[in-house]
Parts: sequence; C-alpha cells; structure tokens
Amino acid sequence: MDCVEHYVGLNRTPALPLAVRGWMALIQDGHCNNLVLISADQNAVVAFVGGEPAGVMTYRHDLVMKEFSVGLGYVLPAYRRLGLYGRLWDALVARAQAVGVPRISSHTFLGNAAMRAVARRQGRTETLVSLDFDVP
Repeated sequence: MDCVEHYVGLNRTPALPLAVRGWMALIQDGHCNNLVLISADQNAVVAFVGGEPAGVMTYRHDLVMKEFSVGLGYVLPAYRRLGLYGRLWDALVARAQAVGVPRISSHTFLGNAAMRAVARRQGRTETLVSLDFDVP
C-alpha cells in the first residue's frame, strides 16, 4: 500500500466512487436494501495501492454524540487480504485521537461473520442489536 489519505467531504474525491461501489456491492449481496450509507456530511479515509484508490472508509463526525460514526468500509476485491481495511481503521483512530474524539461507532449485519471477527480483532465490542420486523 502506498498511503492513506483523509478527505473532508466526499464530493470530487476518490472516496466517492469507491463508496458508491461498496454500497452497490452491499445491495447486490442483499445486505443493504434500506440503508443510506453515503451522505454529504461524511468524510473519508482512502487507501491507495500503486497510486490508485483501493479502499475507503466513510465516517461522520457526530458533534452531539462526540463520536465518529462509520458509514461504510470497502476494499476492492483485488486488494482484499492485504491489510488495507486495518490500515483504514488505524488512520481513522489516529484522526479521532488528533481531534479529541473519544469514540468510534460502526455497524454491520449479524450474518457478516468476517466483519464481526475483524472488528473484534481491532478491539471493538458489540454493543447493539437491531430488531427489524417486516409487516405482513
């Protein structure tokens, strides 16, 4: 990996096309038909490999909750298992430390065992269960 860059806002950045691609992958996998993970008030960290954007983590700085809230993390399939997601996470933690944000929240689906395992390895704890009901 070449580097990780921070972006304030997503417009006209390499973060936006990667975030859209990640969002579409979640929809195609059946994980995300009712969530909006990309919004104008999000920032991003982007990992570059060979000068090309290869992974993204979007987040919102919630001033009321005093936390960063991760919207989406995505690494292009060709670059998975190279530690890019961990580098994105480390860069986000460093940013939180630099600006005095004491907490980072993120979400995933119960069935996403790989993401849950990564999160546990990074020291995150599961604190919330979302209960949905489809009205017949």
